[in-house]
Amino acid sequence: MAISVGTISVGTISASEVTTPDVTGSLGPELQSNHDMRQGTSGWTTNGATVAAVIEDGEDAVLITAIFENFSRGILNISGLTIGNNYRVTIRAKIGAQGTTQFTGFYTWCTFSSIPITASSFTTFSFDVVATAVGGESRLNSSELGAIGDELFVSTVSIREIL
Repeated sequence: MAISVGTISVGTISASEVTTPDVTGSLGPELQSNHDMRQGTSGWTTNGATVAAVIEDGEDAVLITAIFENFSRGILNISGLTIGNNYRVTIRAKIGAQGTTQFTGFYTWCTFSSIPITASSFTTFSFDVVATAVGGESRLNSSELGAIGDELFVSTVSIREIL
């Protein structure tokens, strides 16, 4: 089932939690700084969470830990988008030991898309968005509707234009 929120379209979410992108085409260069987490916490800001550079399951990652019950998140900003163009957002993540479902999303001004993360091992999630602004945020929640101490491990946050 394809989901639309505002003017951003999200691909099909399968039972395995990996989305099937809607648009085909080659991908342009990487637009997200520190997309592979090899620069640790560089570029991250937080809202009700802490971030720490870690090695998890052999991958460079950032651990986002909730310090509030709800809406604790790590945020990576993005700029250089072209309004109306299609972009592929790819996130590789897993939840921590508490096992609470977390959500990740891509936001441009007041439009957003969000997908659940329930996997306890690193899983790659991809979805397509249409830019409605020249900048946005990759928001990775460690406690969307969870508890203090909820964790989200993130090893990739990629945003590339679909050519």
